[in-house]
Amino acid sequence: MRFAVRLLTGLLVVLAGAAGAQPVSVADAAAAAAHCEQQHAGQDRAQANCLARAGEALARADRQAEALAVHRRALALREAALGAEHPDVGASLTAVAGALGRLRRHGEALAAAERGVAILQAAPGASAGRLVNAFTMQAALLRQLGRYPEALEAYGRAIGTAETRLGSDSPLLVGPLRLLASLQRELGRHEQVLPLYERALAILEKQPRPDSADLAIVLRQIGSTHRRAGREGQALPYLERALALQEQRLAPQHPSLLDTVVDIGFVLQRLGRLEAAQAHKQRAAAGVDTLLAAGRTDIADLLHDLALLAGRLGDAPLELRLLQQGLLLTEADDPELQWRLHGGLMRASQAAGRPDEAIVWGKQALVALQGLRAAVVPLGRAAQARFVDSPKRQVYQRLADLLIGAGRLPEAQQALQLLKEDELDEGALRGGPAPGAALPLTGLEQERFGSFYTLREQQLALYRERRTLEQQRRAGALTASGAARLAEIERQALPQIVAALQRFFATLQPQLDQAQRPGAERRDVRLTETLLRRAVIAAAQRPGDGAVALQYLVGEDRLSILLTVPDGPPLARQIAVEAASLRRQVAAFTLLLKNPSSDPARVRAAAQALHALLIAPVRADLQAAGARTLMLSLTDVLRYLPFAALHDGQRWLLQDHALALFNEAGGQTFDSREAPRWRVAGMGLSQPVENLRALPAVPEELDSVVALLGGSSWLDARFTRQALLDALAAEYNVLHLASHFVFQAGDPAASRLYLGDRSRLSLADITALDLRFDRFELVTLSACDTAQADGRDAYGQEIESLGAKAQAQGARAVLATLWKVSDRSTGGLMREFYRLRTDTSQSKAEALRQAQLALLEGRLRPEAGGAWSHPFHWAPFVLMGDWR
Repeated sequence: MRFAVRLLTGLLVVLAGAAGAQPVSVADAAAAAAHCEQQHAGQDRAQANCLARAGEALARADRQAEALAVHRRALALREAALGAEHPDVGASLTAVAGALGRLRRHGEALAAAERGVAILQAAPGASAGRLVNAFTMQAALLRQLGRYPEALEAYGRAIGTAETRLGSDSPLLVGPLRLLASLQRELGRHEQVLPLYERALAILEKQPRPDSADLAIVLRQIGSTHRRAGREGQALPYLERALALQEQRLAPQHPSLLDTVVDIGFVLQRLGRLEAAQAHKQRAAAGVDTLLAAGRTDIADLLHDLALLAGRLGDAPLELRLLQQGLLLTEADDPELQWRLHGGLMRASQAAGRPDEAIVWGKQALVALQGLRAAVVPLGRAAQARFVDSPKRQVYQRLADLLIGAGRLPEAQQALQLLKEDELDEGALRGGPAPGAALPLTGLEQERFGSFYTLREQQLALYRERRTLEQQRRAGALTASGAARLAEIERQALPQIVAALQRFFATLQPQLDQAQRPGAERRDVRLTETLLRRAVIAAAQRPGDGAVALQYLVGEDRLSILLTVPDGPPLARQIAVEAASLRRQVAAFTLLLKNPSSDPARVRAAAQALHALLIAPVRADLQAAGARTLMLSLTDVLRYLPFAALHDGQRWLLQDHALALFNEAGGQTFDSREAPRWRVAGMGLSQPVENLRALPAVPEELDSVVALLGGSSWLDARFTRQALLDALAAEYNVLHLASHFVFQAGDPAASRLYLGDRSRLSLADITALDLRFDRFELVTLSACDTAQADGRDAYGQEIESLGAKAQAQGARAVLATLWKVSDRSTGGLMREFYRLRTDTSQSKAEALRQAQLALLEGRLRPEAGGAWSHPFHWAPFVLMGDWR
């Protein structure tokens, strides 16, 4: 929980030692400049040295903007007097970088630090101390920007330089050691943290007169390390000793002192000393209010920590206020703090009963976390796994739980898969998130949060403009118009933006609650039942199929199952089960199915638990009706459940029943007519596209489908949008698409099928072009996630799946998938499905069942050995519409 300002504060001690002998006591930056000019008139180098010491004095006094101005003046004097490549110039650049970093201007800071490193490395006369400081500053800034491998290398250079040139007990080792410890903790390497801090403490305690500021920092970090490990009794003495040192030399509202107060508050709370913990919380809150009233913008990390303490002590209003204020103070280039603040807002919003708001904050936390995880990839898979330690893991899990509670299962599963993204490597999957991908906002969420992000960008732009004008003022270069603009920003523009952001926070949840567009259609259960009954009666004209319908309605505390048979009244069964519990079970089960290496015993146990809820209550009724084909009308998270993979303890449901999905929006009529001979238009992509892998099995899949059914194929570059349009108008009645499909919840424009020429066809395009599939008996979407539908667009309407969209626009039946399917096993299943349909009189549903059984029972298996019997391979395929 220690971020940019705290990471860089400890470098002040060693930087001051490198700048000169004695610090300069000053009232402000102007007084420092006047003092140095008076003392060293006409001596640019001596004046620059004086200003460097004054800059460190101002930084120690927590006056970072003034320190920056003085350091920049010293830099200019040194460049003019000594040349651009002198070691003194390198030292000034390091000091400028530190001031910029403490002001959270990390990009500018890193540029200055890296220039300083280059100068000091090249200069023969550069001191070891200055080089150590420069490497350490560079490392701290790289860490703040999430560039972890580079930061580790820079810390290694700092420590190696100090040990080689200054000795293993040099005080200059303290800074890089403790900052490296902080980074190792962030990377999840907890066993390396305490030894590094303890070595830094041992070095300090060997000094005759250790610097009290540095000693306090190391003591606090050791105490915090013990606290986070649950060793409160060991933590408290270190923290109390650190606070005593800080109280001797720092103002009561100094951020470093308040950090320690908050740490002690955490320890006291865990020890059950709640009254004392509350007192520390109140002390820190009073100090924070003083800093905010003074216009401090560099304390967002302190606000986060205090908010967390407030939450643990039951002060929800203070927690939420501090987190919101902290977010408004956080720059865009601080991903570490961004994920913590957004994660805190998710937690606080959930506790306040505002789940929709909590979901959006959680998604924003994942944006920052996934960016940081991408930076860890060069460190190897072990480092990636350890990076997601408990606090980070809780963000993914909490968000997934919120999404499950809202019935948004695909997004929940994506969040959980992102958490485990290094575990699944099935070779060529037809779709899937790129490494480091986050969970995007749905259309509705983008609509509702757009004003917030617009205001934030305006606020950050005003901060940048204000800094520039303040620099001009301190340099004596501020014009009259600039002064007027600075006054306008301070007195009008920034307060207006902050007020608007505060209004946004106050009105967000009511807006989300009213997001449904007026007049939007709602699912009518009675109408659906009528349509289902008509379909069942029509399907009964093929008596050998034994078709019945099962309709599931998920209520808050009970599940209703309606069974429709062709020659009798509907039957109803109700089971007492909470919706939240059912959603969690479905989410856990489908996540197991999506991983081909998941334990078969765990898969069967989860499958049996869901079978007991969903099939067992009507099993006797199904047997009495002679049911063989189940037409499923599903709601809520059951739409994402592969019923074929339910298990009664002896057999999979697939082994006893053919299955089909009934989509009332598809307009199925099940009219009686003789099915025409099939002729296929096969189209596919086998090459990699964007971040998606090649699909080497697609060419053979298309060849075999065309050989079985007759027709034509278009592979890779020949598969264009125009080719698809031409095929829709030609004399084909089966469309087979084998490619990548990327589903993005709530965003039809971003949910896209990749064509063979690597262009995209989105769900929005299908609507805009009014693509019609009326002449097609079957549209097979041999890609991933094509049966998934989730999230709402900017108008509050739920997004259809690609399969449902094709069906709604005329396709008589659609074969689609519920998750990212394996390229190899999918090709085998498709060939078997078409063979069975062509060679026998089986229904499409029965042909699909038999093809799935061929994988399950090992009659279809990889040529290189192994098996495709895991439900990952055969369970995701679902048939929608006229299954006959």
